Amino acid sequence: MSRTGCSENRLVEDLKSLDAARPGFFAAVSHELRSLLTSIEGYVEMLKDEVAGAVNLVQGTMLATVERCAARLRSLIDEVFMLSKLRPEVAVKELTLAVACPGDGLIVAGDAGQLDRVLVNLVSNAVNFTPGGGRIEVTGAAEGGVAVVAVQDSGPRSWCESRWSRPPTAAPTARPAPASRPERARPPGL
Repeated sequence: MSRTGCSENRLVEDLKSLDAARPGFFAAVSHELRSLLTSIEGYVEMLKDEVAGAVNLVQGTMLATVERCAARLRSLIDEVFMLSKLRPEVAVKELTLAVACPGDGLIVAGDAGQLDRVLVNLVSNAVNFTPGGGRIEVTGAAEGGVAVVAVQDSGPRSWCESRWSRPPTAAPTARPAPASRPERARPPGL
């Protein structure tokens, strides 16, 4: 075998090894990020509970922003972990994944994190229930002011569809504050 052939074989083996290590890498990174985020969320909760002293209006607004960003970050971490598990399964099962959406995208009034979670769950279910060599199609369209996302696969469960809409006049619903929060000496995860 030529020197070039040997180096190409070695490169292929290295790439296969890296690809095999990827799920473990994403799991480890996800775990570390979740641990750090849990500490951040714990400290934010303690500050909101005024464990370290009174919180003024500006500080309360800042803490609410940090809390929203932390929730979005947790959602992104969960998505990365979920997608890192899906990709190898799609490859191992030799599935074909096709996506068709409008070129200008779809605009939906709603919680982006929750919408992402629904879409990831639909695709994850399709991957789980599609036999090897099968096909998964994800389509998106606007129908009468409603965003319609359909996930079809060649598995025993043929398709799933979600319709997302919110009437433009709908006011956001407010959640009542919890009656009381238990006191904590330290945030979780520390």
